[in-house]
Formats: sequence, structure tokens, C-alpha cells
Amino acid sequence: MDLSSYLADMKNLVDSELDGVLPSDGSVLCEAMRYSALAPGKRIRGILVLESFRICGGYEKKVIPFACAVELLHTFSLIHDDLPSMDNDDLRRGLPTCHKKFGEATAILAADGLFALAYEIMSCKDTREKIDNNGAVLDSIERISLAIGPGGMCLGQCNDMLSEGKNITLDDLKNIHSKKTGALISACIYCGARLAGAGIKQIEKLEQYASHVGLAFQIKDDILDLIGTSRELGKNPGSDEKRDKATFPSIVGKEKAAVMLENERTLAVSALEEFGEKAEVLSSLADHIVSRTR
Repeated sequence: MDLSSYLADMKNLVDSELDGVLPSDGSVLCEAMRYSALAPGKRIRGILVLESFRICGGYEKKVIPFACAVELLHTFSLIHDDLPSMDNDDLRRGLPTCHKKFGEATAILAADGLFALAYEIMSCKDTREKIDNNGAVLDSIERISLAIGPGGMCLGQCNDMLSEGKNITLDDLKNIHSKKTGALISACIYCGARLAGAGIKQIEKLEQYASHVGLAFQIKDDILDLIGTSRELGKNPGSDEKRDKATFPSIVGKEKAAVMLENERTLAVSALEEFGEKAEVLSSLADHIVSRTR
């Protein structure tokens, strides 16, 4: 399989659906929401929903509302992450950040709008009719809520900010990113499997994969922030060092971080063994996360 072409097709599918679900009333709020949500992202989280749904026996397009919803929630978190009160970044996905383009107040409201829209999409009648399993829909919404709430992404972001300029342990850093990055990635995998009717053992193996992929994703981000360029990354490199943030390279060194990255990739791929050839894309996606340049 040509992974690059397949991922491009899946990305285009998610992008097309996002374009359709986002409001288009011409208001400044609507423009800001569309600007950030339709910026050229990788759509990894949406693809994880689609792929875990597929390998557990589902037909991908049935679960596209959840793939779109997790991308909207991810964009919501990026808008907040870029704000002057947080990371104060000027560039995201190769474009000026939302607050630079529209102002801070509009950016906050655009993020809030994306958050609400995600829950509307996941819970609406059309989605429930496509999935035809209200229990699975509710379980998935609950899991996503836990992933982004005060025990997940919000806590991870808060602890990340509080750790700036401080000496923290490797375990502390892993805990921060298991919540800030890993929790939503795990929720994406869970939702796809749960909505497809997967069994407990299948879900456990997929969540093991997600745990290792999520950590690998963050380690690679930290390494790229050291060695990447703004053209490659679509954002300004070196921001972690400027803010004196704890990163995997700053705690263990760049070389050991690279070893950790490869170890997480190996463990992620190993967790997929029972799925055989059906997991080819998820396995290749782990390789892609490790080798990516942005």
C-alpha cells in the first residue's frame, strides 16, 4: 500500500466533510472558525478514528462525524494553545495563528464555537442514525469528554505551563503529555473501535497502540522543535527552548530521545499483531509519525 496516497485520501475525506459541517454564514466568527479548522493539518486524529473503526469491521464513512469532531476539538485546543496567555505563537499550520489574524477575543470565541460544534456533530440525530448504537455513541462522547477535560488535555496543558523553568523528572514529563497529547489520541482509537462494536480484548490492544503512538508523537514534536525549520513545521521552531519548557531532549538528550522514539514505535506496532494485515495502515502510521519532518 502507498501510505502517503492513502493518508492523503483520508485527509481529503475529512477535509471535505469538515468543510460541509462548518458554518458558512459570512460572519467574522464563522470566518475565524473555518480559517483555523480548514488550515492544512495532518488530520491524524480523524484518521485514527476511521482506521480503528475499519479494522474492527466498520465502514469508515459511517463514523466520519466522530472523525470530524475530534479534528474540531484538536483545532480548538491549538487556538487556545497559541494565545498570548499560553504559548503566544505567531504561526500555526503555515499560517498566522487565529489570534494574529482575527484578534484575541474572536480567536477565543472561534475555539469555543468549534468545541460546541464538535459535540453537536457527535450527538445529533443524523450521527445516531448512522451508528445505530446509542450506547456506543454515548460511551464515545464520554471518553472524548474525559480526554479533553480537567483530567486530560486541560490538566496536561496546565501542568505543562506550570513546569516552565522548573526541573521535572522524565516520569513527570510523560505524565504531562499522556494527558495533553496522548489522552485524545487514545480516545480517537477507542471511539473507532467502540463504535464498530469491537470486543474488550480488541479495544485493549488498540489502546496499547494508541498509548505508545501518542508518546512517540510528542517525542518527535520535541525533536522537531530543535531541528526543524518554520517552512517544514508550519510553525516557528525553538519555541520550547525560548519558554524554558521541559522536553524529552532537554531531560534525556537528543540521542536518547531518539532511542525512546524508536522504542515507542516498536511497542505500538507490536500491539497490533493480532489484527494481522488489517492493521497495516495503523502500523505504517506509527512509522510515519517517527519519520515525519513536520
